[in-house]
Amino acid sequence: MQKILSPEEVRNELINCFFKAHCEDASSGLGIADSNITKQYCEDIVRKAFEETQSDFENPTKEGLEKVVGYLAKFSAGFRDKKIIEKHVNKIMGMIDKIRE
Repeated sequence: MQKILSPEEVRNELINCFFKAHCEDASSGLGIADSNITKQYCEDIVRKAFEETQSDFENPTKEGLEKVVGYLAKFSAGFRDKKIIEKHVNKIMGMIDKIRE
């Protein structure tokens, strides 16, 4: 049986994926040593993606999450390897499919 996820669980994992793909990488160029600050920086980018796609960060929906994933994939394309982006997009889209609406 497939586990049902909440939109909030998927949103939180989206932040974690974005952090892993962008901010944890020493070559990211952020120059931020404190991982808590770095994680906050990544969350701020994800929040901005919700805003830019006119989606609600606090009360995410399946549709809103799909828009945000697309936005972040495009945002990342200029400075991240395509394989890394695809890996994280596929993971989150798989999780979005497990949201019950």
